[in-house]
Amino acid sequence: MSIQYYFIINFELFSLVIFKSIPSFDELPCTAATRSIVSSKNRFLNILPIDATRVILSLLNDDPATDYINGNYISGYKTPNKFIATQ
Repeated sequence: MSIQYYFIINFELFSLVIFKSIPSFDELPCTAATRSIVSSKNRFLNILPIDATRVILSLLNDDPATDYINGNYISGYKTPNKFIATQ
C-alpha cells in the first residue's frame, strides 16, 4: 500500500469520526422559535435559531413576543458570543 493511499484512507476515517460527532439540526432544540406568537418573525420556516445560542432581547411592556429575534450568537477566535448571525 502506498503512503498516499494510506493517508487518504486515514483522513476519510478521521473525517467520519469528526463529522459524526457534530449534532444534526434535528437534535438541537428550537422551541423559542416555534412559539405561535413569534412565528411571523421567521422569514424561513426551516431556518430557526437554536435555543442554546439564540439572542434574547429585553422584554418591552411585558410582551412575550418582544424578546425574540431570529438570530444566534457565534463565537470568534478566543471570544465567545463575538458575532450575531440573523436572517
